[in-house]
Amino acid sequence: MQTIKIDIEDTLYQSIIDKGINVQEKLKDMIYDLMNDDYPSISTAEAKKRVFDAVQRYENKKDIYRSYDDNFKKEMDQYIDSL
Repeated sequence: MQTIKIDIEDTLYQSIIDKGINVQEKLKDMIYDLMNDDYPSISTAEAKKRVFDAVQRYENKKDIYRSYDDNFKKEMDQYIDSL
């Protein structure tokens, strides 16, 4: 078993204690989520095939691709700038 050390501001730590949050359990959950995104693994060969197929569909114009309209771009830029 390994130990992970984190530095937390005193006020945040006190808030965690006051709320009765089990930090160790939350960290275990978070680390599990980082390791398992619930998507099935695929092989490198399968990944290459999917990319190849997508490129073929694009080059053969079998799929419809649309660019975002100017309004959407402006809204997204404003949203990103607000973060």
